[in-house]
Amino acid sequence: MLLIRPSTENIFKELVSIATFVFIVLINSEKQISLLNRFLPRLLIAKEILEFKSSIISTIKNEKFIQLAKIIDDRIYRDYKLFKNNYIAHDLLNKSYRYENHYSKEDKESFIQYKNNGLSQLNGDYDELEQIFLKIYATPVDNCERFKKH
Repeated sequence: MLLIRPSTENIFKELVSIATFVFIVLINSEKQISLLNRFLPRLLIAKEILEFKSSIISTIKNEKFIQLAKIIDDRIYRDYKLFKNNYIAHDLLNKSYRYENHYSKEDKESFIQYKNNGLSQLNGDYDELEQIFLKIYATPVDNCERFKKH
């Protein structure tokens, strides 16, 4: 026999069904309306408990996923190898010379030519495409820097 654990949503739907049935049966009697008035607050409390439990479970799951993602990111950035193009793109994007000790003038000129050749084959706003191109190469530098700070 396969046992299926009902979800919070299914339990709540069942409680609403029971309450609806009880309401239909009891609505015909004045005496039994007082019984219904005692039953409905309990149903609402049960609903609040189930919603609270569901939110706690959801929060715990989210926190575990966040922790797992951080572990994966840390392992990626710890072992990540940056190349000259990453440093060149970072400096070009930020209009700086912060990483110029990682590449030569010839490396930078070669990268700029590579970038210009690639972008010339695309249609669209050149400045926007250039920003996207440089960010693709530069973002790993920022990520590795953030990892080193932790």
